[in-house]
Amino acid sequence: MSDKQFLIPGLAAIALAILFPFYWIYGVGVVDFELSGKGIANGLQALDFVFLVLGALTAYFYVSVRRALHEHYHYSSLDVVFACMIGLVVLFHVSTFALDAMAANVGSDLASEIIVVITLLCMFAFGVLDIVIGVMLLRSANDRPEILRVFAIANLIMGVLEVTILLSVGVIVVFPLVLVIMAMYFMRSPEVVEFV
Repeated sequence: MSDKQFLIPGLAAIALAILFPFYWIYGVGVVDFELSGKGIANGLQALDFVFLVLGALTAYFYVSVRRALHEHYHYSSLDVVFACMIGLVVLFHVSTFALDAMAANVGSDLASEIIVVITLLCMFAFGVLDIVIGVMLLRSANDRPEILRVFAIANLIMGVLEVTILLSVGVIVVFPLVLVIMAMYFMRSPEVVEFV
């Protein structure tokens, strides 16, 4: 593996770590628990395209984590879980974007209700998958670097927050931390960076 092979995934993780809380706090106003379809009546807005970029970056992040585990450790036990996570990310972002785009035809109230249902279902599914990722990585943690154990524990925490739905707002803090941890992992040499 070359030192620069995971530079782009590392930079993408950092970009996502910045964009993710910005979108959910300032763009959607999740801090005010405003999940009622802000701006849906007006059709697509710039934030809807930011949401698509978030989805693309998130899918790319999970593809990169999967690839790094394969290339560094020949670890393939999580392939199905990562495939499910990537599929769920794409489904969530594309369906929400499509509903926003169709809001003028369907009616903004109906679109808002469908988006809330999709969000809650996907949040729960994301939580289950994050817990599985965390548990499986911790099970085989003895032959992995410390940074992957930290990633696994952060995924467990994030999964529990997502599964509870009510505490899922905490993901606004935990997911960027997960991204920064993995950016450090991606951007280091294979034999460097260990937590002490």
